[in-house]
Amino acid sequence: MSEIVYNWNFNPLEIVYNEEGMVDVIQTVHWQYSATYELNPTSSIVQQSIGTVSLPTPHVASFTPFADVTKEMVTEWVVTAMGTGSVESMQQSLSGSIAYDLAPTKGTVSPPWV
Repeated sequence: MSEIVYNWNFNPLEIVYNEEGMVDVIQTVHWQYSATYELNPTSSIVQQSIGTVSLPTPHVASFTPFADVTKEMVTEWVVTAMGTGSVESMQQSLSGSIAYDLAPTKGTVSPPWV
């Protein structure tokens, strides 16, 4: 099996407009985690997990203004909140689903008299 590419997407982000003097504090992240296996340049298999994670309120000293938040920062916050073991389990599940799509053991068919 060729390499599976994993990707995070975060949309939407739930914020608190003002908390302890900080403005637009990200409180909840809605995440999508996808695994893509390219069959050829025009076809691929994609499996996806979705969920939400609540983030702790940041300390004022370590607060990042909303306009300066990057995807990499949110990825780090989500992985930390979920735990690396959860992310590894999700990768195993998604890669297992892709492996099954490549070599299914069950299926559905129309009756022979149709």
